[in-house]
Order: sequence, then structure tokens, then C-alpha cells
Amino acid sequence: MATPRRLFLVVDDLAERQDDQVIEKLDPPGASPSMMRATLPRPPWASPGQCIDVNALEFMTTEKGEYICARKKIAGEATEGLLPALLTRLIASIPFRKSMRWSDLEIRFARPIHWILALYGGQSFP
Repeated sequence: MATPRRLFLVVDDLAERQDDQVIEKLDPPGASPSMMRATLPRPPWASPGQCIDVNALEFMTTEKGEYICARKKIAGEATEGLLPALLTRLIASIPFRKSMRWSDLEIRFARPIHWILALYGGQSFP
């Protein structure tokens, strides 16, 4: 439900946190893990910031052949931490035929936004 002055959004069954993700990196074809360990301190795509242990490399067979594979698990974030940025992007993406800017901000919207109330789990968050 919405008018330019009032927006109302209800989301049912919102997960408490993101699902964990597993990212797989493959490289190079035809190499063996022992050769990779012997010749490189880490695979070319594994930057130090990715924290991939070279000893954790393994083989993966695909349609195109055998590859070295590194798997990295990324834990999902809590919903409370994600919602402020998500709501900011959502509000900024609402199109209006005529929008206005106010003060020295670059934000454009149909009417000036004075405040936003966001509730999750019965609690307000910034």
C-alpha cells in the first residue's frame, strides 16, 4: 500500500539470517593438487584476503575435464544487519514521474522523507 507521503510494506516469513554459501573456484585444468602445492604458494586466483588453505585444494571432475577446486564457505549474515542497507536501496529505487531533491542531499523522492519506522521481530531498528 502506498501514497507519496506514506509507504507501508509487510513481509511475511522473513528468514532470521541468510543461508550459508559455498563458493567454488576452479583452476587450472589438467594440474594435480600435489603439483599445485609444489609449484605455487597458492592458486593464481586465491588472494591472501580469501584465506584459502593450499592444502585444502582438491580435484573436481566436470564436463570439461579435471580441475583443481577450492571451496570457501561464507556464513550468512543476520537479517537485522542486512535490513538497513536493503531498505535504503529499496526506497531509493522506487520510481516517480516527478521527484524532488531537498537540502544538499542527492536523494530524490516524491516527497521529503522526514522519518522511517522499520520493525523486525517487534523491535525497531535504524
